[in-house]
Amino acid sequence: MELNIEITLNTHSRINEVNFEQLGFGKYFTDHLFVAEYKDKTWHTPKIIPFQDLHLHPALSALHYGQSIFEGMKAFKYADGSSVLFRPEKNWERMNASAYRLCMPQIPKDIFVEGLKIFVDIERNWIPFKEGESLYLRPLFFATDGFLGVKPSDEYMFLIMASPVAKYYTKPIKILAQKQYVRAVRGGVGAAKAAGNYAGSLLATQEAKKQGYDQILWLDAINLSYTEESGTMNLFFVIDNEVYTAPATPDGTILMGVTRDSVITLLKSWGYKVHEVALSMQEIMRASQENKFQEVFGTGTAASIAPVCGIGFEGNEIIPQYHNGYRQVAQKLYENLVGIQRGTITDPFNWVVRVPEYAYYNQ
Repeated sequence: MELNIEITLNTHSRINEVNFEQLGFGKYFTDHLFVAEYKDKTWHTPKIIPFQDLHLHPALSALHYGQSIFEGMKAFKYADGSSVLFRPEKNWERMNASAYRLCMPQIPKDIFVEGLKIFVDIERNWIPFKEGESLYLRPLFFATDGFLGVKPSDEYMFLIMASPVAKYYTKPIKILAQKQYVRAVRGGVGAAKAAGNYAGSLLATQEAKKQGYDQILWLDAINLSYTEESGTMNLFFVIDNEVYTAPATPDGTILMGVTRDSVITLLKSWGYKVHEVALSMQEIMRASQENKFQEVFGTGTAASIAPVCGIGFEGNEIIPQYHNGYRQVAQKLYENLVGIQRGTITDPFNWVVRVPEYAYYNQ
């Protein structure tokens, strides 16, 4: 199905202003925005426009009442120059699950997936090629009513912006198990990729960094004992050659990560036992004392596979023992996941989606 779309190309590209040798993360933005608006209970013709500031009403519903969700995705460049996406339909499904939880309309598949392909094709020259680099894609969906009353908005805007990025974490990180603050409770919005979830994590993260940690490890809100996720990624623990990660459900307390799902699939295909269970900090400490706590790592679109070198908990530093002195599971996952995304390893799961070259869009 061909998406009906209006395209206005930017006549003055800013790509030459980018230092591709020092990309960092989220500092630069590409030349265009994808925009689709929902009004009068219908989706209107989407547009691709030059990157620009938005003009918004001061009573914007998203600002006052928090109807704002987003996704994180990446586009990669193959050696033959073609552009690819990684599991875009999973992100579309998750964004609609978040939308349902925040009482927002569903985004049609053609607007999200086909619009994304056209957008990435137009921005194909912005996709960096070096190992660890990619074009980070940020779909954003928020309420646009100008009305000071607590109700679901009648109008919404869906955007896609893009930023060429390097690695999010450049070295193994330390995380602090958080016992003062909580992120989510069952039945809340923990499984939704809602903007407010991230606002609620900032203070705890800031305080952890003052203590020498890079990120936090959220614990369950009831017992302050069971591991959930980090501020930027899902977490996996390797204990006695088996892998543990917190359970993810639509009404649960952690994000149903696309990278998380991919990692579980890879691990099971290699014969690992993967337990999606609530793992307590006491169990991790006991495994460490018995020299069975081998690895911990995070997974996420931005973070990819991020090794964790230590966990702070109640004044203790829990250090993984590692397999034969190195992070065997995390390293194998990183090499295979990145290899599939970049086309250097065969994709047995059909996760990679090639972006067509829409010649008639690139005038």
